[in-house]
Amino acid sequence: MNFRIHPALFTFDKRLFFLAIVLGKILMAVYVNNMLIDKNLFFETYSEQLAYERIEEMFNQREQWKWIAFLFIPVIFCIKFSLVAVALNVGILLNGLKTTFTDLFKIAMIAELVFLFGLFIKIIWMTFFMEIHSMTTIQTFNPLALINLINIEKLQSWMVYPLQALSVFELVYIFVLALGLSLKLQKSFLKMLVLVFSSYGLGFLLWLVVIMFISLNAG
Repeated sequence: MNFRIHPALFTFDKRLFFLAIVLGKILMAVYVNNMLIDKNLFFETYSEQLAYERIEEMFNQREQWKWIAFLFIPVIFCIKFSLVAVALNVGILLNGLKTTFTDLFKIAMIAELVFLFGLFIKIIWMTFFMEIHSMTTIQTFNPLALINLINIEKLQSWMVYPLQALSVFELVYIFVLALGLSLKLQKSFLKMLVLVFSSYGLGFLLWLVVIMFISLNAG
């Protein structure tokens, strides 16, 4: 399956697109932190574990620091897009192909729209179709993820993140990466899909293993 590339696809301003993604992420994070998370939710979550004064202190600290956390979003995105670009570049080099790091970075940015859409769906679902009784609900709920098929109360802590990460959106993300490479390199989509699975896919699985290892040791 081959695709004819649109001339404008890889000529957009990388900086403006990056800023748009960061802004979208920040706006949705602000909504979650101000509309879905309040003091009552904090007390519902921790009332059986901590004293009232301690919960009050935790909530106030969170209110003071949450805006600073938003400043790290551009840094996190920059690191993520760079790592994805590096992983894809390894696959490209091993297959005897060639492209620029900038184009791979752009493909990673375009693919990130999949996760932003997933976050938007999560917000809509939690706002209109869910009753939120604890912080755990907000932290663990991920639309169309494996974790939704399992009772989270029966899960070991090290299993939570992998089951959150393995979702339909992750699969679509991989398909978009493959489509971007197919358009850029003018190669078969199926060939690029195999390339993405063997480069980014392996890196993603390694990341899950690292997180599980850390969770096991922390537990």
